[in-house]
Amino acid sequence: FDRGSVERLVERFVRVLTGVVASPDVRVGSVEVLSADEFGQLVWGFNDTAVEVPWVSLPELFARRVAEFPDVLAVVFEDVRLTYAELDEVSDRLACVLRGLGAGPESTVALMLPRSQWLPVALLAVVKTGAAYLPVDPEYPVDRIAFMFADADPVCVVTSSGVVGGVPSGVRAERVVVDGPGFADVLEGVGGGSVDVVGLRPEHPVYVIYTSGSTGRPKGVVFPAGALVNLLVWHAGVMPAGVGVRTGQFAALSFDAAAQEMFSALWQGKTLVVPRDEVRRDPVELVRWFEAYRVSELFAPMPMVEAVAEAAAEQGFALPGLCDVAQAGEALAVHERVREFFAAVPGRRLHNYYGPTESHVVTALT
Repeated sequence: FDRGSVERLVERFVRVLTGVVASPDVRVGSVEVLSADEFGQLVWGFNDTAVEVPWVSLPELFARRVAEFPDVLAVVFEDVRLTYAELDEVSDRLACVLRGLGAGPESTVALMLPRSQWLPVALLAVVKTGAAYLPVDPEYPVDRIAFMFADADPVCVVTSSGVVGGVPSGVRAERVVVDGPGFADVLEGVGGGSVDVVGLRPEHPVYVIYTSGSTGRPKGVVFPAGALVNLLVWHAGVMPAGVGVRTGQFAALSFDAAAQEMFSALWQGKTLVVPRDEVRRDPVELVRWFEAYRVSELFAPMPMVEAVAEAAAEQGFALPGLCDVAQAGEALAVHERVREFFAAVPGRRLHNYYGPTESHVVTALT
């Protein structure tokens, strides 16, 4: 301790003693520890972080990108390519189907899908109806899936033929099987045209994500659209937009980092590149996939970042296009191999994100 720090500690101790002697019945939590100047610095100095974010609904934000970049690639999944205009059209058609089943502001639509181009399409479609999406991992235990459906009571569930059998039999929600027989005809039948949802507000829920349940029963956290728009505005200043920037769709949809990962890409004119589930789980295959698809941005927890760094070194891939890596969900631990991985490409940045699902999405350090 330097002399000034010790003197300030003594001053605070004396202030506490003086306060207690002056008012012996005062509650401990009400005793003043800081001086008026210190309190002002804490509240109005360090914590003066408010930023005005004008409200623009998520569908409107996406419509702006479509108007600006209609022919730019929006989604890539293996051989499937969707431009912003094509993604807009197919998500509009699916949104019309969902609205016909009751999807709208203050309602919930479950998404129970494997990785494919349908994941971002369905996500956009739900947002365009004004409803909140409920991610349901098909690999969750049966009891957890049943609880989530019963608790959130979605009006419908968007799923695929491979996992629709995992929807609990007692669930009343209509099944929308995107790769089912005749569904392409259903989409064609609803016609094109923009889905216009009037009156969307910052308070309307945009997603419902359930906690792990490790401390008891899982809890559904309802996240407001205004908070997500706030996050996207901040994100645009940290990872600027750029046509040609490719964001790897790594985060599980049931992890709230996926909202930042996917929405930030589609609201900035970037390309969202989706890997198969088996590629995502294998660091060696994932590194090869990064190289083949020229991925620029990755959102992944620290153990996977470390595994990617190891696999890249072992295979001799520098991955020069991978410029930004955001880790969340784990404590940041920068081991030697990770340092070497970032040092190998000038300007490559590591972003450390943290945000408890129950209260907010992210705090960050780059």
